[in-house]
Amino acid sequence: MEAFIYGCHRLYVYLSVLFNIFAKHGYIPSNFCRAVLLPLVKNKNSNLADVNNYRAIDISNAITKLLEEVLMKHLDCVNEVDDYRFGLKKVFSTGTCTHVFKQTVQYYRQRGSHVFCCFIYFSKAFDNVNY
Repeated sequence: MEAFIYGCHRLYVYLSVLFNIFAKHGYIPSNFCRAVLLPLVKNKNSNLADVNNYRAIDISNAITKLLEEVLMKHLDCVNEVDDYRFGLKKVFSTGTCTHVFKQTVQYYRQRGSHVFCCFIYFSKAFDNVNY
């Protein structure tokens, strides 16, 4: 990351050209997106043999992280659906999402409507993805 932080103006021009090529052609080479998934222990005092005691972390290269940061800043200000999205946004959390959900259910219940919900439990998403 130090190379990007302390790089010269020419480096920023080359990165800008590279990222614009990716956007123009809608293609990013697979080697550019390679990452290593490492297991991280949630609770060291718990059973270390239990698969539920681990979560995966993604270690990617610095240039990929830089591209992700550029894309997230661009998507944050362009997407009209952002007002209804809670993930990957600053200042928002699952608590905010839960509050909005409860308020919505309460609104319809107070007016005599039935409310039907479907919840999906993604706690083992990393175990079910074909890497």
